[in-house]
Amino acid sequence: MKFEKDKISCVVPTYNRIEFLEQVLYNLRNIQTYKNLEIIVVDDGSKIPCKDLADKYADKYIRLQENSGSVSIPRAIGITHSTGEFIAHIDDDIFNCPDKFSKLHESIVDSDSKLVYGNMRIFKDGLEIPGSFIKDWNPLKPNGWGVDGSQFIYRADVYKKVPLVFTQRGCDWHTARQIKKYFSEDFIHIDYVVSYYTWHRSNRSLDDTTKSSVIYPSKFADYFSSTWEHTIDFNLILK
Repeated sequence: MKFEKDKISCVVPTYNRIEFLEQVLYNLRNIQTYKNLEIIVVDDGSKIPCKDLADKYADKYIRLQENSGSVSIPRAIGITHSTGEFIAHIDDDIFNCPDKFSKLHESIVDSDSKLVYGNMRIFKDGLEIPGSFIKDWNPLKPNGWGVDGSQFIYRADVYKKVPLVFTQRGCDWHTARQIKKYFSEDFIHIDYVVSYYTWHRSNRSLDDTTKSSVIYPSKFADYFSSTWEHTIDFNLILK
């Protein structure tokens, strides 16, 4: 794989949330102080395609003709189309602080670490609830949850060893677990708020049906980039 130095590929899966998506894409393109971003939107079979919106803000747009049933499938598809030295997982309903990528990139670029993460503030019903401020995150430890994908970036070259993750839930956490499993370097934490999240009813992770849904990533094999050099194990379904 060839990675473009210092570029951060922002992979944005989306499904039926165009009102949130526009805010996220506008933020990435116009608000972020770090400008070397590649924006990849993967439409997970939305009822109303968001191509016009993606054409306005994104560098690449990929549309699945049917819903995959898991955010990990469109995210993995987007990753195989990325060209940046670093990868960011971007949900379509997250607020990214203006200097998020400047801060994260500054921390990781001169280090040996494969992943750097910041803090996240969370709001529900207009009130702030305990957010994610974990200083020594190790996703391999028991109860090693607590850091959201919107809080970190990681080196794309991890995929020379790390398999793509397919899972119903927690694919950010599983990705971090795989990175930690294959590499010994500690993750870097910056004590700085990089993202905000407000709970809402269209949050797919709150839908109990995703707990038992079976996903078939091989059904969407044609959407993965043919130039992707890493072996994709479509049978690797992490629980």
